[in-house]
Amino acid sequence: MSFSVVVPLEELRLALRTLAKVVKKRQASEAVLSLSGDKLSISLPGASAFVPASGTWPGTVRASGHFFLLLSKALPAEDPVHVSVHEDRLRIASTSIPCTVTWRETGTVPSTYPSTRRCTRSSMWRASTAEMRSPTRV
Repeated sequence: MSFSVVVPLEELRLALRTLAKVVKKRQASEAVLSLSGDKLSISLPGASAFVPASGTWPGTVRASGHFFLLLSKALPAEDPVHVSVHEDRLRIASTSIPCTVTWRETGTVPSTYPSTRRCTRSSMWRASTAEMRSPTRV
């Protein structure tokens, strides 16, 4: 299953730069993309930005928030920008990253998409340091 929207380059550039100014790197664990009316919403912890969009986007897409902060510095040159999901990949222009999709109608994660968040080295580090900080009783 795949779906896509088209967004204006300058609007996307402005939205991502705004998010990059407001959201700190260590806060940007996950980005959530959804379509409401004719606006694509890009939400990071602590901030959201909206970009005019046209196309089909039947659910919520979760992907790396760090990717969007980096993308704000190196957007593609094509205008308009195609944002699409095919299987378990979010593609923005010619760049793609893993994602998870939740369908709006049912609220379920399709079996063709990963149902759990990917474990990264930094999330494993946070978990191990949290365990070291909490005292254990003997």
